[in-house]
Amino acid sequence: HVCFPEGEVCATTHGEVFACHLPLSRLTADAARLTEAYRHAFAQARRLAEEGALMPHLAPLTEAEVEGTLLVDTETAGLHGRPLFLVGLLRWADGGLVLSQYFARDYAQEAALLSQFAGLLPEVKLLISFNGKAFDWPFIRDRMVYHRLPCEAEFAHLDLLHSSRRRWRSRLPNCRLQTLERHLC
Repeated sequence: HVCFPEGEVCATTHGEVFACHLPLSRLTADAARLTEAYRHAFAQARRLAEEGALMPHLAPLTEAEVEGTLLVDTETAGLHGRPLFLVGLLRWADGGLVLSQYFARDYAQEAALLSQFAGLLPEVKLLISFNGKAFDWPFIRDRMVYHRLPCEAEFAHLDLLHSSRRRWRSRLPNCRLQTLERHLC
């Protein structure tokens, strides 16, 4: 017996995929504080840019709005050429942050998962990821090509791994996501 979180099965022209969309306020009591910090990061980046104090790799934050920003993470069945089974997203929708997950319940649903994700791309102006420039986005793009799905997207990409290395390389043992979470969050 498999138990899925609340969500729905979405039908696409490429099959079905399970989708779960939860407002941040349903996931944590700190939703208001986290939402304000998220909005503040964009405002602070603009202020620092005006003062000439913004690190250049963070410049995409100055040109983006929260509404056009998509934070993304993926889970795959292995290395290159293996299926993608989960895409997790944090985005602004309905006046707040929403966590969305598209889950392929079996490998045959990968094309439907990617189709759902591709439907969001035209509105994305900034993609934010952790190691996404080297892994997540190329992996998604390659799997979309494999399934012959259109993958035309134009957005800035801010990879937090690179920003983390620049900022904390000399102060932390490494810049793996778990290390950053343990020391900074």
